[in-house]
Amino acid sequence: MAILPAVPGITIVVLIDDTPTREYRPPCPPLPIDLNGGHDLPTTGCFIESQAEKAYEIGYRVSPNFFPDDTDLLILSIFIDGVLLDEWAVLKTQLNGRDYINKISYFQRDLPDSSPELYSMVFERLTMEEADQATTNADLQRIKTLGTIKVVVGVAKGATDLQKAPSFDDGKRNESLALSQKALVLDNHERGHGTSYRKIDDNRVFDSPPLLAPDTQSLGCFVFCYRPHDFFEAWNMLDPSFIKHEVHGMQQPTQGSRASIVPVGCTVVDLTGEQ
Repeated sequence: MAILPAVPGITIVVLIDDTPTREYRPPCPPLPIDLNGGHDLPTTGCFIESQAEKAYEIGYRVSPNFFPDDTDLLILSIFIDGVLLDEWAVLKTQLNGRDYINKISYFQRDLPDSSPELYSMVFERLTMEEADQATTNADLQRIKTLGTIKVVVGVAKGATDLQKAPSFDDGKRNESLALSQKALVLDNHERGHGTSYRKIDDNRVFDSPPLLAPDTQSLGCFVFCYRPHDFFEAWNMLDPSFIKHEVHGMQQPTQGSRASIVPVGCTVVDLTGEQ
């Protein structure tokens, strides 16, 4: 689980099959430059191993001590392959003085005349196609952010001024993972995987997570560069000494922990041990 010393009280993790992925930070290859998208933010990054056709989730854990003075709302901006897909919010009051553990498992597509559709995030192999020069040039730019999961952590004050989150539209759902053969060759095929979105059968109906439009203060940025197993072997990255050990794994509720379920279906856990 990634931590950022400049932003204490919050940790982020990518999960496959409810298991935190191992996070690697070897001396080579370097992580992609400009990880925070040009913003002057404290940033931490690592490589994680992706598995084709596997769904993944983004987990987070927030301490009651996370919130700076005069703020009462946590905002997580989720960028997948360089595209802002959604923003999730957590009210300080939801913590109720306890550590708050939750995960982002889906994006919601609201339909005008029926129930919302839910789509999971799935690692998928990139494929090659013959393309003209214009497409190749576009793919050379796009490939720079493929294989990245970025979470920008922000805070705000005024939880009553909330707006509905942007919809998970057709353009996001249907973007092709077929890229120009020339673009992939110039990239040395290192990305290997991208993210696709698959509709899931789920009878739950949730309101879209709220989005705070004005006066959001960004605090830090967590970046996970996902790559297939072949990439790790080619760079000899599976050495245990390259694993980031700051915090590894997300403590889940145990029989001895006090836990309660808040209305949105999130688990709030008291880890103090008090009865």
